[in-house]
Amino acid sequence: MTDMIDRALAHVPDLLRETAERVILPRYQTLADHEIREKTSADDLVTVADEESEALLTDGLLKLLPGSLVVGEEAVAAEPEAIHRLGGSEPVWVIDPLDGTANFAAGNPTFAVMVALVQNNETIAACVYDPLGQRMAEARPGAGAFINGQRVRIPARKPGKARVSVSVRFWPPEIAAAARLETIEPVEPLMCAGQEYLRLVSGGIDAASYWRLLPWDHAAPALIAQEAGARILHPDGALYRPYCAPRLGLIAAHPDVWEEARLSSYPDLALVPGSNTGA
Repeated sequence: MTDMIDRALAHVPDLLRETAERVILPRYQTLADHEIREKTSADDLVTVADEESEALLTDGLLKLLPGSLVVGEEAVAAEPEAIHRLGGSEPVWVIDPLDGTANFAAGNPTFAVMVALVQNNETIAACVYDPLGQRMAEARPGAGAFINGQRVRIPARKPGKARVSVSVRFWPPEIAAAARLETIEPVEPLMCAGQEYLRLVSGGIDAASYWRLLPWDHAAPALIAQEAGARILHPDGALYRPYCAPRLGLIAAHPDVWEEARLSSYPDLALVPGSNTGA
């Protein structure tokens, strides 16, 4: 099985590039109104590019690795029970066909295509593709993180308050009220998790604080950031896993400021004694 997975993973970057070229980039800044619709709210959009991208990726990934399963953002929207596939032992492809849909629909350039391979609730491979920037980020556990074939490491942080991307709009009122954002330098989020994690890897921010933990948003880019040297933990210090319900909250940060970032967002959620706080 390991050889089959390795052979499949070798073709995933090309599949992401092909998908972007065929169905995403041709619709960038050309979407008609009828090609965009709301799923659950005005903040939760889907476009024809999302749907066609997921269809292409699903078909291609299942062909690359026969016997595998898929958990895709749009498929789970239609069939919520599908997310429980992540809890099994079979290899599962986790697909975000167009991360940053609202940006894409508005004609903004901050979007990505992401695929992770998860088995036994561990992310064993990750790819994040930035179609406009032509950046392909990849990682395997213990093997490092790479962008366009070049190994990357999170740089030394600059002096001063930690620069933390915070998505307060998604926080419950009681969490937002307890936050101590004056202790950090809040940074406007990119509204695209893939690009946000890559911003952390490049040193553009020191940390990103999340509340919602949809697996297609985090499974792939979290592994890439972790392999680049970031610390990715829940506020109580528990390690991140893609199938992590009912947990909420996640801090992705330069190791030197992880605790500072946690205290700014979740001061009332103390670390569990003996919890694993390693990178």
